[in-house]
Amino acid sequence: MTELGRLADVSKSYLSQLERGLQTNPSLQFLVKVSKTLETSIDFLLQDKEYK
Repeated sequence: MTELGRLADVSKSYLSQLERGLQTNPSLQFLVKVSKTLETSIDFLLQDKEYK
């Protein structure tokens, strides 16, 4: 998570809050940064599926 935060230039604490469900409404700007960094789509990030 720290590496993603650094690469995407977003707060690692905010990433952690999203992952734990403490924050549930990320901004479009945040989603664009993360999706570009992960080389995926915003749609994929917003899917409500748990992958194991």
